[in-house]
Amino acid sequence: MNSRLSSYLSRLLVDRRGGYRRDVLRRFDALRDFDCLSRHDIDMHVSRELAQVLNFAREHVSFYMDRIPPDISEENALAMLPQLPMLTKQDVQQSLHELCVKDIERFEDATGGSSGVPTIFYTDLERKKAGEASTYWSNGLAGFDYGDRVAMLWGSDRDCRPETIDQRLEGRDRDCSSNRRGCEPLGDARSGVPRVQFAQIKAVARNMIENVRWYNAFDMGENRMHDFHAGLLNFKPHVLVAYAGSLYEYAKFLNIHSLKPQYPLKSIVSSAEVLTPAMRKSVERVFERPIFDRYGNREFGPIAAECEAHAGLHINEHDMLVEIDSPDPYEIPGEIIVTYFRNRVMPFVRYNTGDIGVFAKGECACGRKTKKLKTIDGRTSDSIRTKDGKLIHGEYFTHLMYGVEGVKAFQFVQEAMDAYVLRVVCCPQIAQMYTDPWIESVKGCVGGNGNVRVEIVDEIPLLPSGKRKFTLSLVDHGL
Repeated sequence: MNSRLSSYLSRLLVDRRGGYRRDVLRRFDALRDFDCLSRHDIDMHVSRELAQVLNFAREHVSFYMDRIPPDISEENALAMLPQLPMLTKQDVQQSLHELCVKDIERFEDATGGSSGVPTIFYTDLERKKAGEASTYWSNGLAGFDYGDRVAMLWGSDRDCRPETIDQRLEGRDRDCSSNRRGCEPLGDARSGVPRVQFAQIKAVARNMIENVRWYNAFDMGENRMHDFHAGLLNFKPHVLVAYAGSLYEYAKFLNIHSLKPQYPLKSIVSSAEVLTPAMRKSVERVFERPIFDRYGNREFGPIAAECEAHAGLHINEHDMLVEIDSPDPYEIPGEIIVTYFRNRVMPFVRYNTGDIGVFAKGECACGRKTKKLKTIDGRTSDSIRTKDGKLIHGEYFTHLMYGVEGVKAFQFVQEAMDAYVLRVVCCPQIAQMYTDPWIESVKGCVGGNGNVRVEIVDEIPLLPSGKRKFTLSLVDHGL
């Protein structure tokens, strides 16, 4: 669909309730305007928002009442913040309900555990709007204009459902998992139309209007990638958004088969994993388009994004404050700590993301005055290649943990071409409840003849580098 037509129709037709879409676009405009502010005005904004969220958390959230002092103001909020305790993923797991405000509408969400520690949390409507706006903002740094065609080489259960996948792939074996949530055969007695069928129709229509197509990064065998290439040639996206690892594998596939991608028209956005210099060079050589790195998570959406200067990732200081827990955050990498301003139902104050980063020095050549991350590290996974040649992105296995309370950590290991072990740190009750479903889900993805076992362990050791590798292949595929 033409970009201008998509922009017009989406504003007119895609509005879930109470001006939702218009509010998202107003926030998108505010983020772009924020990029033009002076450093002084940015600091004033951050101080004001920080004081508000700290005072709100102390007054309304039982978890914080004894952790945040009562004398927080715009003048002292930034100085007081480092004195407050960090919020860990374990805190969220153990004190979930104490972290929530009861009288605000909330929506359950969960991380799959890209750092190996899955976590359930809650969001509100403001967080949803802010998250969508920040996605537009981060894509905008890569040249995206609202209404442009966007192709997603992605794999979130909540996003890459069968009804959202490029309809030209219809009728093929599209999903790794045959048991995805949201596909139960529920019905609506009043209309006679199954609710899920209606939801699928709405999802397809929305993706058509918003110029978005999805390609499942959890299922990337050679035949599937041929299908992806054909679909993308037809769709002609302006922007391609992808997991870094999936993007790299897809670029290798195109290169090996001498396939020349006439897409994307503008740029590529890499997200969810570390984009190494070697990966960047390889992908840009194949696509002949610039790559823009993006860093974010499920809790906050895009946290930082790369601009046209390609000299670090600009932090979304409009919606959050980012710290690096390091004696010298501009030289020595440390854990990335986020205080988020846009989720009143469950405020995140000094939340340890589990990722490692370092700030970039100096101002950016692009003219924006926001702080930048120079590098992000700490997320690492191997793709799994099965005996029949299917390539499964490592992120798939983190999604087995969505919505499972009580899992403290996990690691999925491919020991041989058809032998796999899922190691989980959890209590016996959780193990008894989920072991068989986990095995069934993994077999559904890697193939029914695979030897899959679950081991309940006390801890998952870190790599010598200090990273937590949540998927690991011990098989030499000779690639």
